[in-house]
Amino acid sequence: MPAGEVVYSNKPDDMATLLAAGCQPVAVVAGKSPAGRNLGLRVRLRLRAAGGGRRRTAGVLRAGGPRGGTSARGPPGSGAIRTGAFLHARRSDGGPERLVGIVFLERIVPSDGTRRLEVNALTWSPATWETGSKLQLKGLTTLVFPHVDARTVRVFAGQVDPADPARFSVPYEVDGHRGTIAAWLTGSDTVKMEVRDGPDAGRAVEEEPAQ
Repeated sequence: MPAGEVVYSNKPDDMATLLAAGCQPVAVVAGKSPAGRNLGLRVRLRLRAAGGGRRRTAGVLRAGGPRGGTSARGPPGSGAIRTGAFLHARRSDGGPERLVGIVFLERIVPSDGTRRLEVNALTWSPATWETGSKLQLKGLTTLVFPHVDARTVRVFAGQVDPADPARFSVPYEVDGHRGTIAAWLTGSDTVKMEVRDGPDAGRAVEEEPAQ
């Protein structure tokens, strides 16, 4: 996807535009994060190759404050649908090529009813020509943006680093202020993410997956 394309937004004007363009609502769940136990096993990326007929993958969810507003939800049984910001081959230093995807989930925090945006980085090993071979999930990491229901949050399409086959970046925006999520594939087949700059530098937290 081109740089600057919105792939997630809870801004009401964006929501109306993206939904009209055929974009899918982001899945929302309640409860404590499973910290990676089963999210990656059920994910279905709504991404297609660039070109004619490609369906945009921006996500939209809700308008209004934490005590009200409306939610745009998918049909029953759509809880496994995720929207994507990035899908590309990456390779760590000296390691094998992996398929890396960035997908979103919104979670309601039971203790106070607020919402958090979970930016999930999934890593797969590609299938081979051997009989029975298939894409295999290798790793999952999660970066959490808290209290998104009280803030206007947008995320833009991730872009590869042309100088480093392991690295890529995902721009974001909170209440009109821009920043960057830096990400790279490690030798352990997981993606490391950190908010390099912008309004949530030091606020967004990376969660360790459950073992």
